[in-house]
Amino acid sequence: MALHITLATYTFPHQVLVDRSKLEAFGIACTVKDGLTIQVHNFYSNALGGIKLQVHPKDYERAREVLSDHPDISAEYPDAKLKCPRCASGNVDGVGLNGKIALIILMVTGLPIPVFSKKYHCFECHEEFKLPNG
Repeated sequence: MALHITLATYTFPHQVLVDRSKLEAFGIACTVKDGLTIQVHNFYSNALGGIKLQVHPKDYERAREVLSDHPDISAEYPDAKLKCPRCASGNVDGVGLNGKIALIILMVTGLPIPVFSKKYHCFECHEEFKLPNG
């Protein structure tokens, strides 16, 4: 059995999956220690020192390089018809339902009538805004 060294530790099982998949995509064999135990008993995470992502010592430096590479995943939206007035990003979406008004209507009439909001949310600067003509 080959000896493995800990590359990183994680608190929750879902956190280790991304890095493990990334290492395996680059051809680096890795193991997860205490993952199943913590998956069954989440509260054991601190007691066991977290979930350990381990690699063979010869792959340690390369694995650190792979995990330290964080590509820029920001996207441009040149064809977006709606732009944020604050940062001019096209990465915006409607807020959806106006929960306060819908709740008041539900309390008064007893009918769950959805009331849609006219606000938009920018995912770049987190500004909420309304259209100037709306």
